[in-house]
Amino acid sequence: MNIRLTLLAASAVLAATSASAQVVYDNLSAPSALSAATSSTDLNTIYGDSMTLTQGGILNGLGFTVFNSSTGNTLPVLTAVIRLSFYNNTTPYTTGDLQSVLPLLGSIDFNVNFGTGLNAGFFTTVSGTGLATANINLTQNLFITQQVISSTGGSTRLGVVSFTQDVVGTGSAASWYRQSTSPAGEGLFAFAPPSSNNLGYRVEVVPEPATMTLLALGALAARRRRKNS
Repeated sequence: MNIRLTLLAASAVLAATSASAQVVYDNLSAPSALSAATSSTDLNTIYGDSMTLTQGGILNGLGFTVFNSSTGNTLPVLTAVIRLSFYNNTTPYTTGDLQSVLPLLGSIDFNVNFGTGLNAGFFTTVSGTGLATANINLTQNLFITQQVISSTGGSTRLGVVSFTQDVVGTGSAASWYRQSTSPAGEGLFAFAPPSSNNLGYRVEVVPEPATMTLLALGALAARRRRKNS
């Protein structure tokens, strides 16, 4: 009996590991919808937002938005290198230099090809999967920032968009920006009501091994209870 239980536990852990990746924050999926947009002629402006994931874990998948504004701009974006950075927001950010205030968990550069181009006046969602190899361990209270490092196509005004509601996890009441050109500044900002202030993100993680083991053992215990009842 002891040997059989050990084998069942090992099997449960393996099953949990193979099917463990899960979405822990999402406001990009229906019924959530486009709410508002912001952009800047400083193409390297950093945008960001805080959120509470349903649980932490190793980053495995990510979705985010890119907006090519038509305000004073008629040209497309063809390609871009976009840096996504992840910060521990357990002690919530309120003001100051975010990169000095919050502990950095890790960063990933996305090389994005928009095909025939993201035209002025449009936004798109960029998705990345298989990111667990970067080994970025996300805290449950998380702050994400994104910055266009370089781009082609000639667009002179880029930004991000917000979405109406959280489908998974919980968003914050304000977004964040940092730009270096006039008017230079950094800090939290809010879209005018009734627009949502949750920038568009989808986060998928692989739970930490200890968490997966507990989940597997919990499934085993439930199976034993059903068998004995």
